[in-house]
Amino acid sequence: MESIKQLSKTISAIIVIIFITLTYRIYPYFKCGYLFGFDPYVHVSVIREMLKGNLQYYPLSNAPFGAEITEPLGLYYVPLYVYKTLSIFGVSLYNAFRITPVIFGLLTVLFFFMAVLNFYGRKEAIFSALFLSLSYGHIHRSMANYYRGDNYILFLFSVLLFLLSVSLKNRGKLTYYLSFLGIGIILGISAFFWWGYPILFIFTVGIALSWGVALFLWEEERIFMPLALLSTTLIGALIAKILSGPHWNPMYSSFPIIFVKYLFLPSLFILSVFLILSKVRIEFKYRLFVLVIGGFLFGFLSLTIFREQIASLFKAFGYFSGNRIYGTIMELQRPKVSDLWRAFSISILFVPFYLLQLRRRRVINLLSLGWILPSVYLLVNAVRFVFLASLGVAFMSGLGFSYLLKIIDEKCSKRQVISIFLIFLVFASVGYFSFASLYNTKPFMSKNWERALIYLKEHSNSSDVVLTWWDYGGFVQYYAERPTVADSVYGQGNAPYVAKYYLGLLPQKELEKRQVKYVVVNLELVNKFGAILETAGVNSGEYSIMLLPLEYTFGAFVFSKGGYKVVAKPGDAWEVKVVTPKMTFTPKEVWVERGKEIVRAKLKEGTISGSVVYINLNYGYAVLMSEKAFNTPLAQLMFINSTPFYSDGGIIKIFKVK
Repeated sequence: MESIKQLSKTISAIIVIIFITLTYRIYPYFKCGYLFGFDPYVHVSVIREMLKGNLQYYPLSNAPFGAEITEPLGLYYVPLYVYKTLSIFGVSLYNAFRITPVIFGLLTVLFFFMAVLNFYGRKEAIFSALFLSLSYGHIHRSMANYYRGDNYILFLFSVLLFLLSVSLKNRGKLTYYLSFLGIGIILGISAFFWWGYPILFIFTVGIALSWGVALFLWEEERIFMPLALLSTTLIGALIAKILSGPHWNPMYSSFPIIFVKYLFLPSLFILSVFLILSKVRIEFKYRLFVLVIGGFLFGFLSLTIFREQIASLFKAFGYFSGNRIYGTIMELQRPKVSDLWRAFSISILFVPFYLLQLRRRRVINLLSLGWILPSVYLLVNAVRFVFLASLGVAFMSGLGFSYLLKIIDEKCSKRQVISIFLIFLVFASVGYFSFASLYNTKPFMSKNWERALIYLKEHSNSSDVVLTWWDYGGFVQYYAERPTVADSVYGQGNAPYVAKYYLGLLPQKELEKRQVKYVVVNLELVNKFGAILETAGVNSGEYSIMLLPLEYTFGAFVFSKGGYKVVAKPGDAWEVKVVTPKMTFTPKEVWVERGKEIVRAKLKEGTISGSVVYINLNYGYAVLMSEKAFNTPLAQLMFINSTPFYSDGGIIKIFKVK
């Protein structure tokens, strides 16, 4: 009877967790019809081409040549089969693609709950799962409209943790062998879903080593179990190598071999030493001394012999290098405190209590550090890895919060009232902050883009090549169904080509070689101008450009941002003043766009500088730029060219190449 009661409580908790997880992640589906980010538009376009029979070749990227599909095919097959399953109910490919992240986000939370349930108990499992389900750090890449490959990796890792928890809870040989075999298979098939699959191998090796440390320090007899877990990575490496086709990026197709040489064999050596030393009966303090000295010597020798390989690993094989295009991608920047608060809000405050509960002598406490520490390393190095670290943060927060409540139970007389109030306050606060972040998440895609690209589709040939900044290539490919020179997935390598064109550093004959028929410019490129310079390898030097929104109109148009202002009084001769922190002056030229007309304004006399101002009265903004920035093709097309193929008056303009 008691077991039925406990099961009922667990099922009730699961139902609540499912409801909360789904509510937050499905919300964007009903709020917004556009996809978030840039890559998802390329991915859904690739799937559309696959449905036409193009299984290995994507004709809309790297125009006019097309691109070989080099990403793991599972990234495309999963939403494709979700679509085929749901199409019998009239669900479109686009909508099936939009809800696919929700499915795997929900499954991740459920498997995570069951893993913590087996590791610790129901209370810890509920708190950890609630923190994960409410964490914007996890929501933002597992919500509707934002399809990302790392969602699969975190899902597979949650299954891996569940299987590991089963092997620890149930000591039967069959359960033990099946669980470890399942872990090996999961590691292997992860290569089918996302190029970042090596993260799973690193987590698993970390768990095996931490497990070995715990068993060695506490003289546990099951020292062979970490070795068995480590051996599953060999199964995974073999499967991953089989799945990695010849068309893959060489780095990721050769990772299984790199893993065996530089991670598996050293880890095998360490665990074998633990196994041998565990037979020697010595006190805990001497074991700790051996561990510290041995760890220091091993680390020193590794850094001496494999310095380059280790440096490459810690830079994520160049991903954290910040070179050229990687340095311009916002999600590859180190997260600020504001990023961490947005991702986890007050839940991160309970992490110190997790560290306190590590004092308890439990194998799982040390074992968990094997994937927590790599998660923290990812977290502090790039914004995009906040998602991969969200499982670790939820785990630490859940256990830390549980430990805090235990302290309250021991110290306070009105412990039940305080605990209930604290539980409500904490999760209501986390839910509020996450929903606020979710509500304020906006797509880069817009009605302006959609109208422009549908017009392009209806008034151009299907083979016409389009040049646009690489971020927006997926927009063109999906809505206009036209090939682009650059995009954020397969055409990323052509970003310097586009950057040089925008800056006037690309000869016209290069456009002819690429058969470019249309060039797209848009207002957001003003804010990306620094990234364009960096991508082209050009020193910013005399280039400067700034977007200033309209602040107010009271006898004059006042545009302002930071310490800069443009004050413009219209008339037969415009009186325009630029106010900077250091000086006030009249620009050399002022261009005004109103309606469908772009004119150069006649100016009253004043202290002239070499700057140029463009004023857009259709959308209410001004652009202040240096003369060198103004003379680039990007600025000339966006601000003064009056013969566009398409224009919405100041946000997006398309020009036909003559």
